[in-house]
Amino acid sequence: MVSIKNLFIYFVCLAIFYSPFIDNVFPILNTRLLFTLIFLFLLFLFALKEKKIEINLPYHMNKIVVLSLFALFISSTIFWDNFYSINMYIGLFMASAVYLMGKEIFLKFLLFTFVVQIFLQTYEYFSVSYIYEPIIRMYGLEGQNTLESMYILRTKGLFEGPLTASAVAINIAYIFRYNPIIISLAIFSTILANTRTGMITTTVILILYSFFKRGKNSINRGTIFAGVVIMILFAYTYILPLILSEMSFDRIQELSNFSGNESNLKRLFYWSYGWDYYRSYDLQNILFGCSQCFANVYDNSAENDWLMLLLELGFIGFLLYAFPIFYIIKTSLSKKKMYLLCLVSLLIVNIFVYRHISGASTVILHWILIFSLIDELNDENEIKINYNT
Repeated sequence: MVSIKNLFIYFVCLAIFYSPFIDNVFPILNTRLLFTLIFLFLLFLFALKEKKIEINLPYHMNKIVVLSLFALFISSTIFWDNFYSINMYIGLFMASAVYLMGKEIFLKFLLFTFVVQIFLQTYEYFSVSYIYEPIIRMYGLEGQNTLESMYILRTKGLFEGPLTASAVAINIAYIFRYNPIIISLAIFSTILANTRTGMITTTVILILYSFFKRGKNSINRGTIFAGVVIMILFAYTYILPLILSEMSFDRIQELSNFSGNESNLKRLFYWSYGWDYYRSYDLQNILFGCSQCFANVYDNSAENDWLMLLLELGFIGFLLYAFPIFYIIKTSLSKKKMYLLCLVSLLIVNIFVYRHISGASTVILHWILIFSLIDELNDENEIKINYNT
């Protein structure tokens, strides 16, 4: 018999991974409202059934959740004009519920979904067509996301766009950081999504894994690292050109060109616009943010999720996201966990240059990742149970 906890996990996964697809296949359904009602019903049943509910999140995270509830209540009832940014808080609460209800079930469902995602991306690549073409509503604008609107072939699978598909793959590579097969699948997913940040990040994670992996059966760490680097160089030199177009390679080569590349220049401009806009806030908005205010003016994000946290959630929301990462850095240094230190440093860069945590599907994965890193730092056996599948 399926337990209430497992049902809750299944519906969470359906909501965050499959709802865009369901919305487009069955447009008469409001899946967000439907799943919200189901969540509340299951939580009510769970509260009735359990005689004692223990809220035991990773170190310090209980405090973060309580402070987030307080910040969300103050922001949404007093200072925000809309609820667009509510997902930045809701993702933490959902991740906390998943952690308490059954993280192992969630991780298994996540892997199953990722296999489905790669299958759908591969189908889109060879068919040169999306399995569905969503209507994207963003920054007051509306448009249909089609492959014809792309100037290069970029697949998306279950999600509304290639950037979200890539962000999901990046988070999966981080979460399953001790499984080279899953990390390699994440690299493949980002290649099919054709995102530069995704390809680079997942490749670096695989390189870091091979560098810090302890050798077995008389194979030392240096041999493993050299072998992985050689395979990556071979794949990027001889196999990747068979998958990506010449224009895609030009985009990768232009990644560090901030003087003549229009896309990179726009990113710098939006960083500057975002920081100047935040500085222009009144005190209450500096502290609690202003939901979608920057986007309503510039019809774009700040192209930097650290900036977006300041703009949308204010300094208090920024600290709620930054403190756990600071704790992971501090504890990794004190316990000499160099692999985790390198990963969280890479994560900081990801958040700085990419819309890494702002989507409904990715924000919950971000917090699952944070929970897993804190767990590992405080429980040496955690990786063997959950993240080395």
